[in-house]
Amino acid sequence: MYELMFKNTSIRIKLIFLFGLSAGVALLLVTTSSFIYNLYEYKNTVVKESIKLAKVSGKNIAASLMFEDRESARSILQPILNDENVYSIKIYDTQGHLFTTIDNRTLLFNNWSADKFASYPDINLSVTWDYIDVLTSIIHNNESIGFLQITSSTDVIKKYMQKQGLVSLVISLFTLLIVLLLAFWFEKIFSRPIYDLLHAIKDIKDNSEFDIYLVSHTKDEFNELYREFNHMTHEIKKRDNLLKEHNINLKNLVNSTNEELVKTQTNLDEAFILAHTDPLTNLSNRRNIMEQFDLLINEAYKNESYLGVIMLDIDYFKRVNDNIGHQAGDIVLKEVSRLLKKNARDNDIVGRIGGEEFLILCQHANADTTHKVAERIRQNVEQKIIYYEAEQSTQVTISLGFCSVVPQLNSREELIKIVDEALYQAKASGRNHVTQGFI
Repeated sequence: MYELMFKNTSIRIKLIFLFGLSAGVALLLVTTSSFIYNLYEYKNTVVKESIKLAKVSGKNIAASLMFEDRESARSILQPILNDENVYSIKIYDTQGHLFTTIDNRTLLFNNWSADKFASYPDINLSVTWDYIDVLTSIIHNNESIGFLQITSSTDVIKKYMQKQGLVSLVISLFTLLIVLLLAFWFEKIFSRPIYDLLHAIKDIKDNSEFDIYLVSHTKDEFNELYREFNHMTHEIKKRDNLLKEHNINLKNLVNSTNEELVKTQTNLDEAFILAHTDPLTNLSNRRNIMEQFDLLINEAYKNESYLGVIMLDIDYFKRVNDNIGHQAGDIVLKEVSRLLKKNARDNDIVGRIGGEEFLILCQHANADTTHKVAERIRQNVEQKIIYYEAEQSTQVTISLGFCSVVPQLNSREELIKIVDEALYQAKASGRNHVTQGFI
């Protein structure tokens, strides 16, 4: 129940509810007890008046009862009935027989039996929600000569209850309103320091600034809490300033070290590229592709998979250098290298192993696949127009020898010899050909 009501409510609402509830309960207890006490006292007063009326009336009609003068008794008691709260009056003789009665409403109330009057004391009182019934002895010369019964309404008590209840309700509501207003005032006294602390903490979190100083206007526990909070922020600020100074020095050192590391890494990367790449064509150089060749042979041997090898060179490349110059020859080498890389498969390794000689290693490529790669390269080189100056161009062809094996005990040198012989046969066949070599 508590969680449902207060789990998501603020401290402000909880304090107001606490003050209001406490005051409401106290007010309810005070109002209820006061109402019950006043009602009890008023009821006793009405009952006492009824008893007093019965005793006085009994004395007045003693003579009428002695002489059995009913009319005189009725005449004496008739004024009492002018009180609207008196319902009826009955007179009994000493034997409990009804002597006379006034007002026909007596049938609504107690009918006293004659055989029980002897056991009644001087005064007998019966109080119900609707009426007060008083039975008293009529005394003459210290002797009982009869009984007088006066029955009165309780309407006056009920009206008093209604009036008293309404007044109590109005006073309670007015008092509760004042209490709630006071609760709002007291809530500010108790919750304001808490919210000041909360706002200060949020400001520190959002801005990471500790230049916050809280001032307490009280001498209670909140004043001590503020003092400790201010001391904490002051110490944190000192620590941060010290850390900033050290961080600046450390940052300078780190930046300097990072610059050296980046420079070193760049040099290493450049050295690696120079060690593994042909500077003119950006293909693998002879050393790198031969190392890769050995690795692929071992891998194909272990996996029992095909390895395709293609060797090629540019037809009549010496004529290119002699006729249009070495600078144009370099352009031809670059363009042929680009076509080799473009038309080989993504996982194929392409390298330059000599002046105009190239080697291509094709993983998981049988004879048919290797032949298709070689033929596609040959056709694209044959069709390519190579511009070496603004409006001057040339065309070249290539000859290719290839083989495809599942390595057993084949060495790199053995495979190179096979494709080299196939390349020689392609040239002998008129160049611009693809020839397959066999083990």
